[in-house]
Amino acid sequence: MPHALIVAHGQPSDPNPPEVTLARLPEQVMVYPFFMSNGWFVRQALPERLAGTGPVTLVSPFGLDRRLPELAVGMIRRAMAVMGLPAESPHVLLSAKSWAARALKNAAIRKAVA
Repeated sequence: MPHALIVAHGQPSDPNPPEVTLARLPEQVMVYPFFMSNGWFVRQALPERLAGTGPVTLVSPFGLDRRLPELAVGMIRRAMAVMGLPAESPHVLLSAKSWAARALKNAAIRKAVA
C-alpha cells in the first residue's frame, strides 16, 4: 500500500509520532510539504529531519503547484454561487503569510492570479 506524509506548519505539534511511523515504513515514501513556498523549512529543516528514515521522496510544496490558482478561482466561484453572489467582476482579497523577504519576488505569480 502506498503511503504519503503531508507536512504542515504547526501540525503535528509533536513531530515524533509521524517520524517514528515514517522510520518503520519499508517502502518508498513521498513527503508532500503543505507549505506555500520552498522556504527554509522545506529546503533545509525537513530534509534534515527525514535523513536516515529510509527511502523518501520530497516533492514540491503545495503552494508551488501551478494548478493552485485555477483551483482557488474555482472554489471562490462555487462559494459565490452558493451565496447567490454575482460572478461578474468579483472583488476578492487573497492573503497568505511568508517569513522570507524573497517572497516579494513572487509578484509575477500574484499578478497572474489577479
